[in-house]
Amino acid sequence: MNSPFIPWFRGHLALASATLCTFSCALSAADFLPAKQQFRQELARHFKVPGVNLQLLDITAEGSIRCFAGGRWYVLEEKAFVVDEKLTPSADGEFLFSGATGEPAKVPVRWRNVIQIIRLAQSILVVAADRILSVSRTSQADVPWQKPALIRQVAVSRVGKLYVASSAGLWEQSASGWQQVLAKDAAGRLWSGDDVLGVGFDSNERLWFATKAGAACRGTPDWKFYEGKDGLPWTDFTGIATGPRGEVWFATHLGAIRFDNVDWHYRQGPLWLAGDDIKQVATSPNGSVWFATSAGVTRLEFQPMTLAAKADRYEG
Repeated sequence: MNSPFIPWFRGHLALASATLCTFSCALSAADFLPAKQQFRQELARHFKVPGVNLQLLDITAEGSIRCFAGGRWYVLEEKAFVVDEKLTPSADGEFLFSGATGEPAKVPVRWRNVIQIIRLAQSILVVAADRILSVSRTSQADVPWQKPALIRQVAVSRVGKLYVASSAGLWEQSASGWQQVLAKDAAGRLWSGDDVLGVGFDSNERLWFATKAGAACRGTPDWKFYEGKDGLPWTDFTGIATGPRGEVWFATHLGAIRFDNVDWHYRQGPLWLAGDDIKQVATSPNGSVWFATSAGVTRLEFQPMTLAAKADRYEG
């Protein structure tokens, strides 16, 4: 027997279906509108360098980017690194580089031994594995360093005090000479007594250093130590660089690490780096970070980007 309820139910079901279809069509059209809000997207760009065996990065206060390979300097012009003809190859026992005003400068150091260039307001430090030279427009002089240890990296505080990461620990310059920096954790372990692989100051003037055991930061006044259990992904370090937002970059023999004061971020593989073995890391005045790697130079930077623009970049 037919129930009077059935026609009523069918009618209301059809009306509900039509309403749902109309709503769904309208909703789907709105769902696929590109989002207008922007977020900071991390982008990588790789540059091939004609030379081999990348050794150094040099970034001026104006943002000029140079790299040193095989005894020659290459400067970034538009989209490629080209030989800097103003800096002709030097003899094996000399190192030629760009001075404070762009003029060629020369120091009596084997170019193969140079590991770092630090540009200060009144001078340039040329750091070799066993020597530190201070070069100004009118003079050059050795910064006393007589430790029987290999220099890994040098950092300079805001007041001009030098800190040296070396194969014999971490050292700071003082009026009476060099004093070892003693950094002990809660268990009494001395982190800074043996081979220290990198050193730097972040934008908050906190001292950082890196060893095979992990990374350490000196606050006010205590030290904070980071190991694998704290999220640090790798410890085979080759150097440290710092950015304007308080971030700290760690170069390693297997990728790059960024610490943003909250989380650790690991970058490895061709999506992020031209090569995983990083020889040196440096930051530019605009906050971008540069890596001299085993296979070329990489720039990592953050740019404002919408979700639609990101989809076009990675899926287009």
